[in-house]
Amino acid sequence: MKSKHALLSAASAIVVLALSAFAAKSTANYNITATMFNYNANNVPYSLQGDGSTSTVYNPNTDSSILSYLYPDPNCTHCGTTAFEWALDLSQSSRFFLVTLTPISSPAGPFTGPVAFKGKLRSRCFDPGNNVYSWLAIQTSDTNCAMRADFTYNNVNYTLVMGPNESGTGTTTVTCTKWNSTTTTCSDWTDVPNTGVTNANVAHLYSVGRNGSTKLIGSYALSFNMSLTYP
Repeated sequence: MKSKHALLSAASAIVVLALSAFAAKSTANYNITATMFNYNANNVPYSLQGDGSTSTVYNPNTDSSILSYLYPDPNCTHCGTTAFEWALDLSQSSRFFLVTLTPISSPAGPFTGPVAFKGKLRSRCFDPGNNVYSWLAIQTSDTNCAMRADFTYNNVNYTLVMGPNESGTGTTTVTCTKWNSTTTTCSDWTDVPNTGVTNANVAHLYSVGRNGSTKLIGSYALSFNMSLTYP
């Protein structure tokens, strides 16, 4: 498992060089249609939203400018070639996602929001020992997952992250909603913050320097609700 510093350094490289990182997609990747819901059952807006009114579909099969897929991260030196994670990259698209920053015992962030970004989202899962675990292999649910949002505001790169490798933050739950017992793979998932853990819905915001260095800005609430399907 990477240290927090190493994991953030990898994220920094992706923020700065997102296009080159994704240009090397292999044919082993799985295109994923992602649906982001903007409000919970009580009509309270999530802090991470899509660009639609109530929900948003990002379908790379109908819009080639959208990159949404499961892939083995080439920047992760310990993940191997079979530990698939999900990524959404809108850096070359006219589409966007929105972020709202609500401080948790922290100073005000660079903005309140919601603010639209042509950024990147990434969700990676881990087993109970914090070893990277493939989305394809999740048969029921994995409550030990991470969510990261990379975006640029006023010419400054930022990373908003929660996960088991980020002390003081929450985790997310990725649930398989369509398991194929013949191929022993999952093809439909939901991804939501884990409400049953310490620091639930808490994420850390970092600014990312041009040299890849990171600086903690503070802790902010992170909420979202996503549905993902292949193909």
